[in-house]
Amino acid sequence: MSAFLAFIGIISDLFTVVGGFQSLFPSNSPTIISLQDFTRLLRQENVRFFTQVETARLQSTRLNFYDVWLPAIASRTVIDASDIDSPSGAFHHVFRNLSDSIQEVHMRVETLASVFRQNTDVLHTDDFVQGMFLMMELYGLLLHMHVVWATLRRIQVGASSLDDPALIVDTLSAMVYTSSARTFVREMHELSLARRLDFIEHVRNERAYFPNGFYFVIYSFSDIYSPLPNTLRPLTIAYSPIVLPTSYQRTTLEDSNAASWIANARVTHVGAIQIVYGSKTYEAPGFAAEMDKLMVMLEARLALQSRARGLENVHGVNDVFNSEEEAKAALMAIFPKDGNKDDKEATVV
Repeated sequence: MSAFLAFIGIISDLFTVVGGFQSLFPSNSPTIISLQDFTRLLRQENVRFFTQVETARLQSTRLNFYDVWLPAIASRTVIDASDIDSPSGAFHHVFRNLSDSIQEVHMRVETLASVFRQNTDVLHTDDFVQGMFLMMELYGLLLHMHVVWATLRRIQVGASSLDDPALIVDTLSAMVYTSSARTFVREMHELSLARRLDFIEHVRNERAYFPNGFYFVIYSFSDIYSPLPNTLRPLTIAYSPIVLPTSYQRTTLEDSNAASWIANARVTHVGAIQIVYGSKTYEAPGFAAEMDKLMVMLEARLALQSRARGLENVHGVNDVFNSEEEAKAALMAIFPKDGNKDDKEATVV
């Protein structure tokens, strides 16, 4: 139902857009909208539509995890391997559903990240901010699901802790998710700030002439940022304790140092906007910093697991892997070629 409602909302928005197009073609006017502009608009709407649909799909998984699977697991004081391995075990199906859902969530989250990255030229800065916070929540969901799954996996293989070498695949998987999360959030945070600052025009100057031929110079610039409608986190100064003008002007008629004044005013305005932006997106650097801490912990765990298996050449995701695909491919090199009878079948999630 949520996906259907999202679809209806987008269709309604598109009708509004189409209605707006009609005003671009007044009667007896040769003006037309360019194909490039039309394509740009469609790409914007496609990204927003795709994001809403994917988010609606992920919401069902999120509800299953937090409202069904997690409470069921937490309700038990003791869980043993038979609860997971036996087809009649209390958590046999939960374990399998978790495994499948983690792979699905990972695929959808990475697809969303790719969509944002591939459309940076058409999206508004508020799109990036909304996408950044959405992805922080989704990556958090992915990591939380993985931790719960890995805990059940530890019970399944009879490991005393998550540092057990039998769980090295789970460690590498967590490193892939963590690396992807912090990379995306940092990218979007930097990009959205850069886009916000792009709305602040460079200083313009123009001459204004008197009838006698003398002139004075008008220096000016404007901040043309306008928040998207229905944006949860508009980055506008109107929503901040810092109240700033949106346009500045100084003339040599009133101030012989007008050029210097306007340059300083722009520097001050940019600094104030950076403060506003930071106050509205401070969670993003904090999230990335937490991912850094998690990665350090996972790399330490990987080192312990690697030494226990006699695999001194296994490194962290950031050290040797240039992509998630490389990281996953490396998983197959971890196990001895003759197999390990003590391990259950490894599942990469």
